[in-house]
Amino acid sequence: RKLFEKIHRAVGSFGLSGLDRLLCFMMVRELQNFQRLLQRQVMKDKNWMEYFSQITRLLNPLQGTVAQPQKTYAQAVSKTSRLWPQFVDIILGVGQLQLLRRQIAYELN
Repeated sequence: RKLFEKIHRAVGSFGLSGLDRLLCFMMVRELQNFQRLLQRQVMKDKNWMEYFSQITRLLNPLQGTVAQPQKTYAQAVSKTSRLWPQFVDIILGVGQLQLLRRQIAYELN
């Protein structure tokens, strides 16, 4: 919190507002990277699409519960485990940018 007070004193409200806009654009870029990664690694891969349609059929209807949840979810997580690291990096980056924006909004108010 003290860091953002110092930044506010150094660059003023307009500078802090500009920093907020910069963080917004950075988030958009990260989300575009996420979408591009999803398109390249999942949507264009026939095997992944078949697997996800299998999982969708297995998990429907949404009102009930899965017959063997521990087995079903463990298999799904292990099968998709190689996708997670790249997606998690992007999602964590967006989350950190959101936290920074929240601090800036707090400082501006």
